[in-house]
Amino acid sequence: ANDFFALHSEYFAITLIASGDDSSALFVNSIYAFKNPGSLISAFLQQNEDAITNALNADVIIRNASSFFGTPLLAMMFPFSSSNVSGVCALFFSYESMSRLFNSSAFYLKHNNTSFMLNEKGDVIMHSDPAFIDKLSNFSNIPYIRDLLRSSNKNLQTQFVDRDGKKYIGAFQQLNAANVLSITTIKQSDVLDEIKKTTLRNITVSVIVIILSIFLMRVFSATISNPVEQLHLAAEQIEKGDYDIKFTYKNRDELSILADSFIGMANGVKNFERFSDKSIVRFAREGRLTLSGVPKTVSIAFLYIRNFKQLAEGMTASETVKFVNSFLSRVVPCILNSGGLIDKYLTQDGVAVMALWGSLGKETDEKTASLNCVRSLLAIREENFKWNKTRVIWQHEHEEMAAKDGHRTSVVKIGCGINSGEVIQGQMGSPQRMEFTVIGDAVNLAARFEGPNELFDTDILITENIMNLIGNKLIVEEMQSLEVKGKTDKLRVFAVVNEREKVEARTMREVRKLWSIK
Repeated sequence: ANDFFALHSEYFAITLIASGDDSSALFVNSIYAFKNPGSLISAFLQQNEDAITNALNADVIIRNASSFFGTPLLAMMFPFSSSNVSGVCALFFSYESMSRLFNSSAFYLKHNNTSFMLNEKGDVIMHSDPAFIDKLSNFSNIPYIRDLLRSSNKNLQTQFVDRDGKKYIGAFQQLNAANVLSITTIKQSDVLDEIKKTTLRNITVSVIVIILSIFLMRVFSATISNPVEQLHLAAEQIEKGDYDIKFTYKNRDELSILADSFIGMANGVKNFERFSDKSIVRFAREGRLTLSGVPKTVSIAFLYIRNFKQLAEGMTASETVKFVNSFLSRVVPCILNSGGLIDKYLTQDGVAVMALWGSLGKETDEKTASLNCVRSLLAIREENFKWNKTRVIWQHEHEEMAAKDGHRTSVVKIGCGINSGEVIQGQMGSPQRMEFTVIGDAVNLAARFEGPNELFDTDILITENIMNLIGNKLIVEEMQSLEVKGKTDKLRVFAVVNEREKVEARTMREVRKLWSIK
């Protein structure tokens, strides 16, 4: 033993534990100045009985013993047998020489890599940062480490994102002995740095070559190709829905007349798009709309001004249109920005908007469509609050003028009914006059949930269908159940207060306070 320790100073002790009885043998390296090393080793082994049991089953087990002994030590346990005895051998050795290997690589120093080794429990037994070893760190709760520990692959690369949002590439290999997992991680940006530089150089060279080629082509064929190319680009712009055509060819010939026709056609289509949704225009332009309807699950919202008659009283026709357009200019962006499609404007008893989510050209799953729909209406609520505040402030600042002209500034209250369900989607009408829309019971139910806002003094009511889809993401208050035409049972009604993560309003009472602008 002394000769062995003289040649291998990194070993602290060797313990042989015979199976089936309490006999054991202990050999300790005298250069390690420990008081009662046998007692310390015995206590450590008692603390790690599970490792000894696993070692008896022909496994090789490694444990970090640094904190127990107060010095950098690892313990390796493995089975042994001789002619007359078998059991477990426990080696205690310093990991300082191994640790130096983890920190000596020039590549690691240059790229700030991290290398470490874990045992089957996720305990750190080797790390490029000694602090992780000394404090017996365990990485099993880190998601990508947990996946690697469970993986049946012996050699694997993976990508992951740390808590700071930085992307990393990790390579790991599971050693056959001791179930040790060796892992090296590196920032993805470092790995791809050289590739990016090479790619950038290639792109730069390619751009230069393309520019030179275009320049030479234009020099030799400008008089012929320029007008044709501009017309070609104009056709592509129109096909993509971009109607701001610019044509610089000034010669008055056939190409110039054709260019004027292109510009006129683009302006006509551009003006037409203002009367319909761009997605519908694009589908129609591509010939993807047919007279036959198709079933589709969508979210439907009907939005209207609750107190429109009161607000419009005393307004001239011009003032009424101006007021409605001012309201819609705040509503429409909220719908479109959330992926909604404005189906139509309704004018019965005031002004109302019918909008769809998850419909033509804006396909999403049912839950996402419903959530986008509710978020859009919450955004409209916020825009309406801001508008009301602006109108009331103007009233206070111009009180004499408003009184003289007979203007009365009242708070604009909105009401909305939202439902989700299967509808029939398609073109409705005749070949002479077509309209894209949806029909079905789900549409009717959304429309009928619009009116009860007056009864409950609320602004956004949703059906039980919406509640079942995204109720866990919303703060709602259940209202009195309603009898609805065409339905045998009363229907549950829910008023939307806010999204759960929002803090501006947590009850309908707080929402109603916001309507009282001061």
